[in-house]
Amino acid sequence: MEPTGAHNFDNNDAREWAEAYRQMGLGVAASTLEVALGDFESSGLTPDIGRRAIVAVEAVAFVLGRGSDEAAAAFAGAPEADVSDAQALLPDCVRLIDAISGGPDAVPPAPLAELKSRLKGEAPVAAHTETAQEPSARVRSEPVAVVASETDLEDIRLAIANLSSDLDALRREMSQGFARLEQMIGGQQ
Repeated sequence: MEPTGAHNFDNNDAREWAEAYRQMGLGVAASTLEVALGDFESSGLTPDIGRRAIVAVEAVAFVLGRGSDEAAAAFAGAPEADVSDAQALLPDCVRLIDAISGGPDAVPPAPLAELKSRLKGEAPVAAHTETAQEPSARVRSEPVAVVASETDLEDIRLAIANLSSDLDALRREMSQGFARLEQMIGGQQ
């Protein structure tokens, strides 16, 4: 699965996910990465989940002070996030990029290779970003006034519905996993 467009934000799934991130913060990135990696391991990654997951990785890079200009624009006004929470998501981010690219030794498409380099701190970052000095540092974006058309509002509603659907599926999977765990524990007593 390759991102659509020349950049990671050049598709509706990415734009919708970025709007959800501006509303909910880094927790939505953790959930998206978990769903994407679970889907990849169980049945393969669908393009829509993959595009959202790539932008979730962009959000992690952004919180770490390694965001692109596109990320700065897309995430403006998002709730502040702890750098340490973003650092905890780094292994999942790298796993996701490797999964999409065909493995850790594969050569990823240019947008993913650049994102992976920024994520790992190996590529220069745009001038607007700040490098975190310590894990407890926080990144805060100032709110931006937005005038939305009815079409934009409908797109936002659809994005939130899609994310809600993803979260519901994750909740069902977790509930089933807990039920199996309870059965296993009950069978051992």
